[in-house]
Amino acid sequence: MGKTSHMTKLLIVDDHAGMRSMIRQLAGSAFEVRECATGEEAVQLAHSFAPDIVTMDIRLPGLGGLNAIQAIRLAHPATYVVIVSTYDQPDLRRTAAALGATGYVVKDNLGELRSLLTQTANVGQPSADSTSSSSKERAD
Repeated sequence: MGKTSHMTKLLIVDDHAGMRSMIRQLAGSAFEVRECATGEEAVQLAHSFAPDIVTMDIRLPGLGGLNAIQAIRLAHPATYVVIVSTYDQPDLRRTAAALGATGYVVKDNLGELRSLLTQTANVGQPSADSTSSSSKERAD
């Protein structure tokens, strides 16, 4: 009861297989998951897989994460994109948000990502409070 027949689709984009595996484990069985390692692959999979949520690293080989976000959000404006990055810099957060990212999580705080994924899978858009992390406060 309360579940829809549509399983939430998650695309995990990171050039490190270990990080993709960790995010997949965090997501659990509530998601249909695809993974890739480059921005180009992310844009292609966004078209063919039509994910509800994308977790995106910023620093990727070839097409970087920020450019991939822009391409994905232009073609699929309803797709939620959460940055998952080592870099916790206010200017990157602002740029990512301006390009359409709906959240930003620092890799050393993946518990926050679990909360965002759960909220998004259950109700759609993460709340504004969820996308502003304690890691952001540390950076300011």
